[in-house]
Amino acid sequence: MNLPPRPGYFRYLAAVACMLLVRQAALPAASAQDTADRLHVILVCDAWAQNIGQNMVVNQQKLAEVIGEVFAERPEKLGEFVAFAPEQVNPQFIIQYIRSLQVVPGRDAILFYYCGHGGWDARDNGVDGGELGHYLATSGGVLYRSALREALLAKQAYSVALITDGCSNIAGIEPPHRRIPAEWEGFRDLFFRQRGLVDIQATTRGHFGWSNREGGLFTCVLVKLLCQPRAELRYDGSDGFVSWSDFFSRLQSETVELFVQTQARATPRTDGEPDILDYQPQTPEAFYLAEWPAYERYIRVSNNTGERLCLAVAYLSHTPELGWQWYGGDSLVYEIEAGQEGYLRHNGVPVHAARIRFRAWTPTRRWEYGGADYLLVPADGYRAGGELGTYTLNFQ
Repeated sequence: MNLPPRPGYFRYLAAVACMLLVRQAALPAASAQDTADRLHVILVCDAWAQNIGQNMVVNQQKLAEVIGEVFAERPEKLGEFVAFAPEQVNPQFIIQYIRSLQVVPGRDAILFYYCGHGGWDARDNGVDGGELGHYLATSGGVLYRSALREALLAKQAYSVALITDGCSNIAGIEPPHRRIPAEWEGFRDLFFRQRGLVDIQATTRGHFGWSNREGGLFTCVLVKLLCQPRAELRYDGSDGFVSWSDFFSRLQSETVELFVQTQARATPRTDGEPDILDYQPQTPEAFYLAEWPAYERYIRVSNNTGERLCLAVAYLSHTPELGWQWYGGDSLVYEIEAGQEGYLRHNGVPVHAARIRFRAWTPTRRWEYGGADYLLVPADGYRAGGELGTYTLNFQ
């Protein structure tokens, strides 16, 4: 694999100090984990974004300080911690970097944060009748959120948090004060103890996000909440586990509250720029909160090991009659001769699945992915509801 050059980053830490349900026998959950081992943090700040670049730099600095505090006493929990240089904020470099990121499947978590311009493309996506949707309008070009999400999911991480703050410019934000030092327990609950995809955008479709030299409304609230103790994040005020639903509820309501306060202090603009007095409250939107999206694909296996390969697989599939069900397990075993490839079939029908768990072996080697669902993530932009694509398991 040709890796892209590493981003022009600095290491902030030094700078700031199922049970599997199947119809037949289930595969063993050999490497199941209740917590992630490490968190990789990717900060993408568009410092060249028109009119708001310097505001975005402030956003990044605030979030980086929190990350530094949280991991100062536990550096072994932090994986890659990177910030892109302004010239690297473009779709090609972002995707190449994600593809090159060394992630231990099912064990490492990822936080990807972007701040800069964004928008919504209402054109047909050409797949399932839906729209192309939200995109990051970086100074280096347009990156669709769906493509970014799929690149992150393809890493097969323990969890993925995709958080974006797309902003326009205003004056008069008075950011809430955050707790110093940041609390660890609530942060750990969010990023280390909940599997799945978290996908949050700073504002709903058709609305502006707002910022000034103090940073963005959304990021100011995000930074504050990431530092809070559990009792100030949970819906019931108790010192218990903090879910992403708990956290997002606070994030959404406090962002709206800060917008209302900011709007009340604002005076009419005369420079032709968008005026906060003319807009409804900025309201963050969650596309996913700690759940895996369901993309179905046909499964093809390619055996390039030079030996006969045996594959035991359980798969999650959808039918109109039964909905989502697990099938297969240890009793569903395929044998693939060296140099052969082909589609998996079960009871004479091609297997189509969103997730799998498997064990594979040759006379001299073994592979096992039984501790967490292996996501059949489409790299080609396929979305559920459209024509099924193909996912190739390549053993070599």
